[in-house]
Amino acid sequence: MIFRLFYTSRCLIVDEHEARAEAELIASRAGIKNQSVNITGAMTFDGNDFAQILEGKKADVQQLFKIIRNDPRHTQVTVIKQTHALKRHYEGWGMRALNSSNYDELVRVMGV
Repeated sequence: MIFRLFYTSRCLIVDEHEARAEAELIASRAGIKNQSVNITGAMTFDGNDFAQILEGKKADVQQLFKIIRNDPRHTQVTVIKQTHALKRHYEGWGMRALNSSNYDELVRVMGV
């Protein structure tokens, strides 16, 4: 059984170009780190807001989310939904970076 957590947050980086560059860096670093702890997922960023799904063992996802929640680059961290699934949707992706037009994919995957 896989645990999934879907959250959104507001970026605190004011300059949109700088914010987008930071979002790309976050996704790249998360992809490497997440694979080492067997967490997969996807993230979107629209220049103001992040939306992300994390999937893996419940304890691992919750531990990572504690770190994410305390990241000073964002605020208004809001859990949209937590659920269990039979299999991963983002198998093989430490962190799949989606453009903001793919936000609907995250909603669909979570059944929100």
